Amino acid sequence: MAKIVKIKEVYLYIGLTDSIADSYAAKKLLDEKGIKYGLLSYNDPSQHKSVFDSLNTWTWGDIKLNAQREFKDFPILHWKAFYDDYEQQVHNAVGLEEIKKSDLLKYAKLIEE
Repeated sequence: MAKIVKIKEVYLYIGLTDSIADSYAAKKLLDEKGIKYGLLSYNDPSQHKSVFDSLNTWTWGDIKLNAQREFKDFPILHWKAFYDDYEQQVHNAVGLEEIKKSDLLKYAKLIEE
């Protein structure tokens, strides 16, 4: 089984929704862990549908599995993982609890800017 050797392109999506407290907590968690990330803030509710619709078209994880996900709320965290077999995969975590349990936090020491 391939091992993660580095992580790049970390992005946190937040928005002004009923889950704004979770978005803030996710941002605070990344900051406390010293994780460098791009912050994408969508405070205008008219933007949310187009953001979710766009992300819903992405393929996540192993591209051969064609895994997709339906996004409906923030926070959303995604990152690109590089493996020792030269494969690259884009991963995500949605909601504060998934973010706390994510491989991104587990392998934070492998994050490159």
